[in-house]
Amino acid sequence: MRRWPHQSCSKRRLGGIPSDQTAAFLDLLNELSDDRVALGVLKLADGDIEQLLLWLDMARVDWRDVLAAAEYPRQIRIQGPAPAAVIAADLSEYESWLEE
Repeated sequence: MRRWPHQSCSKRRLGGIPSDQTAAFLDLLNELSDDRVALGVLKLADGDIEQLLLWLDMARVDWRDVLAAAEYPRQIRIQGPAPAAVIAADLSEYESWLEE
C-alpha cells in the first residue's frame, strides 16, 4: 500500500468524509497511479464525498482532465495561449491550497 508522501494528502484533506470512512477513501485514492492526480482529486472534491467519487471516476477515465481542472482552472477556460497573469493566478491558487 502506498504511503502518502505529502502532508496535503493527510486526513485533514478528507475533511467532509466521516472519520469511519476515511480509510476506505484513502484506499480509493491509492488506486490512482500518481500522487499528483490524487492531490487533484482531493482539491476538486473540497471535502465533499459526492465530488470525491465523481472526480475519482473522472481520474480513472482520463487523469488529464483532473489535472487540468485542479491545477489550471482559469487556463482551461481560455482558447489559445493564456496570459502570464492567468498562469500565475492558477499557480498561486494551487500552491496556496497545498500549504493550507
